[in-house]
Amino acid sequence: MAHCTAKGAGVGARSRRVTGKCRRALACSVGVAAAAAAGLAFAQLGRVPGARHELTVGGVRRSYWLVAPSGGGAPKPVVLLFHGGLGSGRRVARYTRFAELATREGFVLACPDGIGGHWNDGRGAVVGGKPPSTDDVAFASALIDELVRTRGADPKRVCAAGISNGAMLVYRLGGELAPKLAAIATVSGAIPERIAARYRPAAPVPLIAFNGTADPLVPFAGGTVAFRGGRVLSADESVLRWVRKDGCPDAPVETYLPHRYAADPTRVKRRTWRPGPGGAGVVQYRIEGGGHPWPDGRPIRRGTGLVTGDVDATVAIWQFFRGRHRP
Repeated sequence: MAHCTAKGAGVGARSRRVTGKCRRALACSVGVAAAAAAGLAFAQLGRVPGARHELTVGGVRRSYWLVAPSGGGAPKPVVLLFHGGLGSGRRVARYTRFAELATREGFVLACPDGIGGHWNDGRGAVVGGKPPSTDDVAFASALIDELVRTRGADPKRVCAAGISNGAMLVYRLGGELAPKLAAIATVSGAIPERIAARYRPAAPVPLIAFNGTADPLVPFAGGTVAFRGGRVLSADESVLRWVRKDGCPDAPVETYLPHRYAADPTRVKRRTWRPGPGGAGVVQYRIEGGGHPWPDGRPIRRGTGLVTGDVDATVAIWQFFRGRHRP
């Protein structure tokens, strides 16, 4: 599948050059493509810190990849990390390098597995598969409770991050599980149109978001996700929903990040809104010319667009999450 994805290089050429079985493979690559863009073959992931665990929610046996500090001590912060379409918890822990970061920093990392590799994010559609009907909001809520009960997790320091299909689920969790979340992070995702009208989070939640303006799969300007994958709001409107909810008082401070590689055609504009009365602020990374994959600070090309060399999303997300806690 990764081979077919790479051969589909070039946003404009996507529909012309990829057909048949290879086209279906590319269609399934939303979110998973980030791993291909990081140069990783799924069959050769190697050893990943952590282990697979299971949890029954609503009569359905669910699984997740867990990296947890050993021993007791004070309650630990938690990061829930949601993979993209047709991904897995183990894979996203590996290619984002969150697994090694959790081991080094001593926080609990839980990377759930979607049913059939997909999340019920509210679009009513997924790329390359049947729309899931599972209650993934209930799964996330139960997983938080399980980590608090069995892994010494701090219920006031639970954060959630995701890419693509996983990012859309994180937006949904922000809307429906706000009282349980200290902060959220989204990469290459937006709020699904189908849930936008009833999108009323119960509490302010800090947000950090990353979107490529040239994403060929989840359109930056909003609209239809590639390969009839449902419809989403624009990246900017998705962020502004949280700016308004969090009561951020001013226009954003906008800064271009230092450009690290002369040959890298992308540029990254960081937009920062000051926290509102509840202490929740918003940060948006607009990756000008960037594509769909996870930004990892290593600029390369793949069929899902450019990866910027100016920001490592894993580092930026953890810096944003670290020290966050609910009132």
